[in-house]
Amino acid sequence: RSPAQSWARGGALLYETGGYMRKADSHAKSVKKELDLLLTLHHLNIVKVVAHGEEGGRVWFDMPILKPLVSVDCNALAEEQRQKIITGVADALNYLHDRKLAHRDVHPSNVLLDADYTPYLTDFAWAHPCEGEPCVDFKPWACPDRAVPSVQMGMDQRGYHTIVAHVRGLSLGASRATG
Repeated sequence: RSPAQSWARGGALLYETGGYMRKADSHAKSVKKELDLLLTLHHLNIVKVVAHGEEGGRVWFDMPILKPLVSVDCNALAEEQRQKIITGVADALNYLHDRKLAHRDVHPSNVLLDADYTPYLTDFAWAHPCEGEPCVDFKPWACPDRAVPSVQMGMDQRGYHTIVAHVRGLSLGASRATG
């Protein structure tokens, strides 16, 4: 992609600049909240902030440029690579849950991969403190009151099962039914 190419994602603008992927928002509130949270998270499978700042009323942060899981043909991966992705995402979610935090927007577009297929959970715009057992990431249909609005309305698929389904080449209906 050229540095000039940009796209909207998660209510903010993502674009490549200086060899990094930058997330910025002129409304600042959502990106600032996400940035503040990411700066407190230290886990191998959570995307790293490499730089951040504010200019012209926009809060921004830079992340490494990584490949979205959704763009990977997982049928071409070795079983070891597939398991690395599935386990890495589960480890990141368990890390968050240990901190009483739910990601709430888990799906293949929000998992990035490096060249070694190490997964990185990204896009924490919907993350929210969650008292008790924050199972919404593992079984979003079991607690819709804590799910993202689209799941609450039954309009979208979110949750760890979407990662497993994508990596295993399963339909979302089959993966959800088997849990």
